[in-house]
Amino acid sequence: MEAKINRDDLNKLFKKLDGLKRIAKDDLSTQLTKTASDIIDKATDRVPVDKGKLKQSGYYGAKGKGKVEVGYNKKYAPYQEFGTGRHIDTKEARLLGFSASDIKKLFGGKGERKVNIKPQPFFFPSVRIALKSLLNRLDKDIKRNI
Repeated sequence: MEAKINRDDLNKLFKKLDGLKRIAKDDLSTQLTKTASDIIDKATDRVPVDKGKLKQSGYYGAKGKGKVEVGYNKKYAPYQEFGTGRHIDTKEARLLGFSASDIKKLFGGKGERKVNIKPQPFFFPSVRIALKSLLNRLDKDIKRNI
C-alpha cells in the first residue's frame, strides 16, 4: 500500500511544527510560570479559612528546565482538599489522572483517631481550570506563529 502526501499539506505541517518549536523554546517556561501563578491565585480564593495559615502557604517556583512546582506547604492541606475518614473524596484529583487508592494510602489516616473532615477541594479544581487555560493560550500562540 502506498500513500501520497500533497506537497502543500506537508509544507503546512512543517510550518506548524516550526511554530511549535519556537513556542517550546521561547515561551513554554513563561507559560508554565503563569499557569503556576494562576493555580495559586484560583486555589487561594477557594481555600477554606479558619485562621488563614493555609491560605498564606501557597507557593510556586521553577523546578529545573521546563518544570514548575506548585502547592501549599501546610501538612493539613491534603486533608482539607480530600477530607478524612469516611468523607474522603478524590474525584477532583482523579479527573487529572491521579489514583484514588494512592491518595487514600497517603492521606486516609492510620485509623488511630476517628476524625471525619469533609472535603473542601480547592487545589485540584484550580489546577484543572489553569491547565485548560494553558492549553488555550498555547493553541492561540501556535495559530499566531504559523
